[in-house]
Amino acid sequence: DAAGMTAEILDDYEEGTWTPVLGGQGGTSGQSYGNQNGTYTKVGRSVTCCFYVNMTTKGTITGDLHLLGLPFTCGSGKRSAAALGYIDKFTLTADHFIVNYVEQSNTAIFLQEAEGEGDNVANLSTSNVEDNTQLMGSVTYFI
Repeated sequence: DAAGMTAEILDDYEEGTWTPVLGGQGGTSGQSYGNQNGTYTKVGRSVTCCFYVNMTTKGTITGDLHLLGLPFTCGSGKRSAAALGYIDKFTLTADHFIVNYVEQSNTAIFLQEAEGEGDNVANLSTSNVEDNTQLMGSVTYFI
């Protein structure tokens, strides 16, 4: 047993799809999508997800903005940042940018806005997205 690696861990391999939803932790309704593509690879406790969403109709988003529907729940005491490769139709304060992470014991990527200078971070909400908002990226997290 070298460094905790066993045949069972290496045999635990899975690939699949999931449906990413750009929505609110308090509720989401009335949305339509041009694309909602999500794929994942799970090896042992490590899950890597890729995603692309094109939300053509915003609908109603209540509460903090999240990318919902990750295929596995992030482990307790675990957190991980996602890499966003493309964003479009997000309304942010000047000189701010999007930061994001998977929170422990959740199946969502939390989306926030951070200052270019300084340390203030605020949750994004329905006012930060519009019709035709797009988001593409990937995340690796542990279950």
